[in-house]
Amino acid sequence: MSLSERAADKKTKKFRPHKHFFLIGETKREREEKRKSLFISLFSSLLIIHTFTMRVLCCRIQSTFTFPTALILLCCCLLLSLFSLRAISHHHHHQSVVMNTHAEKGRQTQREGEEEGRRNQAEEKASSFTFITSNNNDVPLFVQYEVYPKCAEEQIERNVKLFQKEPTTCPDEKWYDEWTQEIIIGKNEKEDDTNSFVAIEVGCNKGTDAILQLRRFTKDARASVATFQKLTNFPEFSCSWEQKKWDEAVRGSFVKDDDPGQKKGIKYRHYCIEASYETFERVHAAAEKMKLADVGLTVHYNAVSSSSWPSTVKFPKITAGQENIGIGMTANPNLKTQTYSEFHQTPVITVDEFVRKENMLEGLDVVKIDTEGNDAAVLIGASKTLMSLKPSYVQFENHGVGKWKTFDLKDSIDMLDAMEYECFWSTNSGKLIQVTNCWHESYSKFKIWSNIACYHRSDRTLKRIMDKYVVVAN
Repeated sequence: MSLSERAADKKTKKFRPHKHFFLIGETKREREEKRKSLFISLFSSLLIIHTFTMRVLCCRIQSTFTFPTALILLCCCLLLSLFSLRAISHHHHHQSVVMNTHAEKGRQTQREGEEEGRRNQAEEKASSFTFITSNNNDVPLFVQYEVYPKCAEEQIERNVKLFQKEPTTCPDEKWYDEWTQEIIIGKNEKEDDTNSFVAIEVGCNKGTDAILQLRRFTKDARASVATFQKLTNFPEFSCSWEQKKWDEAVRGSFVKDDDPGQKKGIKYRHYCIEASYETFERVHAAAEKMKLADVGLTVHYNAVSSSSWPSTVKFPKITAGQENIGIGMTANPNLKTQTYSEFHQTPVITVDEFVRKENMLEGLDVVKIDTEGNDAAVLIGASKTLMSLKPSYVQFENHGVGKWKTFDLKDSIDMLDAMEYECFWSTNSGKLIQVTNCWHESYSKFKIWSNIACYHRSDRTLKRIMDKYVVVAN
C-alpha cells in the first residue's frame, strides 16, 4: 500500500502520534525544536489542568459548586488538553504524509526515466548485434556475440603439442600493433566507438610500452623516445625483440612519417601503474620533466590486487628497472640467493577503484597486466570494469610465483569467457593458440612464465586481426 493510500485509510487504523511526529529527512536540530515545542504544549496543558483543578477544589470547599459539577468541569478540562495534543500530532502527521507522498512520486519518476533509458540503449544496440529472443513475441533477452568454435578432442591434443614447442615468455604482439594502426587511421569497427583511446598498464615497469604507444598516437615533440631513454637510462630488455624495437624507436624509425596520429583528433590516454617505488620514481621523474601528462601519459605509484584491504602491502626495495619482483616477495625467483630484507609499504588499489578515481567517462580500450604473479587477483579486482566498459584487449601473465601458486588459470579463463572474452596463448613467434573453449588440463599445471592475450567479442576489427594469427595444429 502506498503512503497516500495509508493516509486515506487512516480511519481504520489506530493512530499512534509518537510514530508520526517526526518527518523523514529532518535534521537533529529540527527534531530537538519539535520536542521542545511538544514539551511546552504538554506543560502548558498540565498547568491549565492544575490551575483549574485547584480553582474547582477551592470553589467546592466554599460550596460554590456541587461535587458532580466540579467533577464534570474537571473532565472537560482534561478532554480539552488531550484534544489539543491530538491536534498537534495530527498536524505533524499530515505534513509527514504529504512529504512522503511527494518523495514516492519523485522516486517513481526516477525509476520510469531509468527504465526508458535502458529501453533506448537496448534499441540502439539491436540494429548491430544478434539477439537470442523468446518464442512468444521476439523480445530480446541478451546479446549473443560470435563465439570461437569449440575444439574437438583431437584439436586440443594437437594444440597442447604445439604449445609445448612454442615459448610464450616474450610474445611478439603483431596483432596489437596492426590493430592500433587501424584505429589511428580511423578504420575501427568497435561497438559504441568513440574518438579516444585509453589504456591501463598494471605493472608498466620501465614505462617503455607506454612511451612507445604515446609516440604512435601523437606527433607532439614532447613524446620523444630518445629523451625518455636518456632520462631513465634503464638497463637492457630481457626480451631480444623488445630491445630491437626499442632501439629502432630511439633512432626515430619506429614511427613512420605518414602516421596520421592526432590528425584524426584521437584523444590518447595511458595510465602507467607501477608498484616498485624505485622504478616508479625514475619513470615519474622523466614523465614530469617531459610534461607527458599534457599529451596523455600519467604515472601512478600503486600495487594492484583483488581488494584494497589491507591498504598497503610490502614491496621489496630493488634496483630501478628490475622486472621479476612482485608483491611480498622476499627473494629473487631467478636467483634464490638474492634475498630482500628492506621493504616499502606500497598503497593498494583495484582496477575498479582506479577507474572510478580517474573518472574514465571516455571508456577503456586496453588493460595490460604484468605484476609478476599477482595477475589473477588483478583480474578479479577489474571484473566490474571488464563487464561495464568492455575494453577490447586484455593481456596478462600466467606464472608459477605469487598468487599463481594457488590460483588456477582455468578460473581466470572461465571468468573472462563469461565476460565475452576470447583468450589465446601469445607466443614469441607471433602466433596465437586458442585457450577459450579449447582447454586442456595440463594448462592448469603449467606454472611457468607465459602470456595470455584476449579480445572482447564486440570488437570486430580486433577479432578479424587476431583471427589471422590463430594457428590450427595439424
